[in-house]
Amino acid sequence: KSRKRLDPHTWYMISVVYVYHRMKSCEVLCYINGRLALRQDVGFVNTSEPFDKCYIGSSPRTTVETSFCGQMSSISLFGDCLPNTTISALYRLGADYKHAFQYRNEHDVPIPSADQNVIYSGKLSNSLIFSYNPKACNGQLCFEVSQNPLYDYFVNSSHAILLDGVETVATRNVQSTLHSLGGIQVVLPLFQQLSLCPDSTPELCATLLWLFCGPGKIERYLSVVR
Repeated sequence: KSRKRLDPHTWYMISVVYVYHRMKSCEVLCYINGRLALRQDVGFVNTSEPFDKCYIGSSPRTTVETSFCGQMSSISLFGDCLPNTTISALYRLGADYKHAFQYRNEHDVPIPSADQNVIYSGKLSNSLIFSYNPKACNGQLCFEVSQNPLYDYFVNSSHAILLDGVETVATRNVQSTLHSLGGIQVVLPLFQQLSLCPDSTPELCATLLWLFCGPGKIERYLSVVR
């Protein structure tokens, strides 16, 4: 067993890799946040029987003991063994990544060029069997977002059904929420009240503007506040 302690209310990326060896025992490698945490020898897995039902985070008999209790972000399955360099690059994408590793400009946060070369070389997207994420859900239906034509393992639809008691958690960034309320002019009068606060500083105003507007629009609105 791994001695890695998982703190509550913290996001972790868990990666499990099955490595096939012809002349010796196969291996299961478990990575936590891009780092190897466990290596275990296992027997060869050989089955030709189709799986009529597969469960993620649960089992056919849903109980407290057999079900995952918490929040999940994206879940992906690949047809190839991913090396640790690729797993580390995937971890640096963060919990909000929800795409299929196809386009370099699909991510909002800049990533190192070395990670881009690993993630967007085409190997990841071509080996992707399925991928699910909470932002691709409609009611109890969770859509499979990879749509990889190279793999056709699903007898019926590749989309998933959320079990009873499972629900999606929708999040919105501050800028989108502010835009729906009427824009930055709605909160600008609140900055006038900061002068009444004895702990108010220009740095506090700049921080609030960055939170509401993002770094690209701070300078335009600083002149209004001053």
